[in-house]
Amino acid sequence: MDIPELLKSKGFPVVLTLSGADCRLDAPTLLIAAMPYEAEASPATDGAWIHPYYPVSQRAYQAAVELARTVPGLKLRDDIRVKPIFARLPLMTRGLNTLSYLPDIGSRFHVQVFTYDLPLAPSCALTPEPLPLHCGDCQRCMEVCPGGAIQPDGFHRERCLRNWQLSGQAVPEALRPLMGNRLIGCDDCQRCCPHNPRPAAEAAAPVPLKELLERPSETSRALGVLIGRNLARPARVLAQACMEVCPGGAIQPDGFHRERCLRNWQLSGQAVPEALRPLMGNRLIGCDDCQRCCPHNPRPAAEAAAPVPLKELLERPSETSRALGVLIGRNLARPARVLAQACILAGNSINLSLLPALEALKKHSSPVVAESASWAAERLQSAGKSD
Repeated sequence: MDIPELLKSKGFPVVLTLSGADCRLDAPTLLIAAMPYEAEASPATDGAWIHPYYPVSQRAYQAAVELARTVPGLKLRDDIRVKPIFARLPLMTRGLNTLSYLPDIGSRFHVQVFTYDLPLAPSCALTPEPLPLHCGDCQRCMEVCPGGAIQPDGFHRERCLRNWQLSGQAVPEALRPLMGNRLIGCDDCQRCCPHNPRPAAEAAAPVPLKELLERPSETSRALGVLIGRNLARPARVLAQACMEVCPGGAIQPDGFHRERCLRNWQLSGQAVPEALRPLMGNRLIGCDDCQRCCPHNPRPAAEAAAPVPLKELLERPSETSRALGVLIGRNLARPARVLAQACILAGNSINLSLLPALEALKKHSSPVVAESASWAAERLQSAGKSD
C-alpha cells in the first residue's frame, strides 16, 4: 500500500516521509500530511469572524481519523511536537511569527501527523541543526501584530490574541479591544508576510453575533461541525462573544466593577461619568446586555414596550416624571434623576431638534441636570457641524 499516495487522495497534497529514528521516535516512519487553505482577500467585518484555518483543520482531522481507523499500522499522533522537526526540514522555511512555510503554499496549511509501523523511504532528511529564519531585515509582522506578540527577542505568547482565544481563559482586558470581530484566530502576521501568496479567496460568511449570544448552545453545535467540538465549546465561544457585551466593561475576571456599570450610575442620582455617557445609547434606566446574552436565561420573546418620548421628558419633566412614577415608582422617577439621564440620551440621539430644550436646561437648578444638558448640547452641536 502506497501510504503517501493514499494521504494525497484524501486531501493532503503535501506528504513528507521521515525516518522515525531521525526524529527520535520509536516508530520506523513519521508522516507529515499538509492540507492547505485559501486566505480571504477581504475578511468579513460584520458578525463574528473565524479564521479559515479552523474549518480546514477540522476537515483534515476527520480525514486523518478515518485513515488511521482503516489502514493497519497507521497511527494518528497528537503528542509529537512538529515545530522542532519543521525547523530542520530543508523543504520548509520559518519566520519571526513562529510559523513554518512550504513552497508555493506559504504558511497557510494545517498538518496531521502519523507514525507507521513499517519503514518507508524518507522523502527528505533533517539537517543537523535548525535552519535560520527567512525574514532577513523584514519586520512587517512585528509592526502589524495587534498585541505586539512578535518582538526582536522572540514570540511573546501572552500578547497573542489567538493564544488567549484558544486558552479557554479570560482574554486580558488590554487585548479585548484589539480582537475586533475575531472570534477565533488572527491573520495579520500571515497577511502581511511577503513569503505568503496574495490572499484571493472570497470571504466566508461570519457567525451572526446576535444568534451566538442569544442561542449559544445551538450555534456552538453548528460551529462544532465546522471547526470541531473542542474549539466550539459554548463556554469558549460565548466568552469571546460576550467579552465586549457589557457596555462599560463592569464584568471582569476578577469580579464586578460597580464604577463601570451604567445601571449603577443611572440609579445613583449622581452625574454619569463622561466616558460612560455615549455607551448609554437610549437607556434611561437600566441595561439588559449581560442578561440578554446569558445562556441561563430564556430567550427574550416579549414585544417591545413603548419608549418614553424624549422630547416630552426634556420639555415637560414634571408631568412626565409623575406619569413615570405610576409605572416605576416615584423614587426612580424623580425629575432631577430622569432629567439628567434624558439629557445624556438626547446627546446620544444626534437629534438636533432637541437642542432648544437642552439649551434651556443648561440653567436648571440641579447642577447634575445643568452639566448633563451642557454636555449633550455640545455633542449635538458638534454633530451638526460635522454634517
